[in-house]
Amino acid sequence: MPMKWIVTLLFILTLGFFGSAQSIPRVLDSLSVILKNHVKEDTVQLHLLNEIAFAYHAISPVKGLQAAEQAILLAKKLNNQSGLATAYSRKGTNHWALGQDSLAMKAFDLSLTYHKASGNMLDYAKVLNNKGLEHYKMGNYVAAIRDHEEAA
Repeated sequence: MPMKWIVTLLFILTLGFFGSAQSIPRVLDSLSVILKNHVKEDTVQLHLLNEIAFAYHAISPVKGLQAAEQAILLAKKLNNQSGLATAYSRKGTNHWALGQDSLAMKAFDLSLTYHKASGNMLDYAKVLNNKGLEHYKMGNYVAAIRDHEEAA
């Protein structure tokens, strides 16, 4: 079975564990083991880094930012616009978790730029929704409504 399918299968199986913060370390351990054994710099490694970055936002956003930065570098090296968009979204999520609102907004904006360029409008809408939530948190209600309406 190709590594990409193994990673995808493991990810699908671990999705159910993200329901509680207590199970996130187990998921991170599993993803980290796969990443350690998958040394080839390819889209599989990029996907793993992005998922690790997302998982860390709930328990260690600083580590999540580190994984997101690794994903950004790899996505640029691979010239993978979709992976780059996801990496910036993960970076924004970790900045959000740290209460770094302006940095989260910058990362979300970069993510939106790359999602739009790649034509991935579903993920564009998801990130725009996150940006709307950030606007709401910051008290920018008009901007929040605008982002939520566009996302819809």
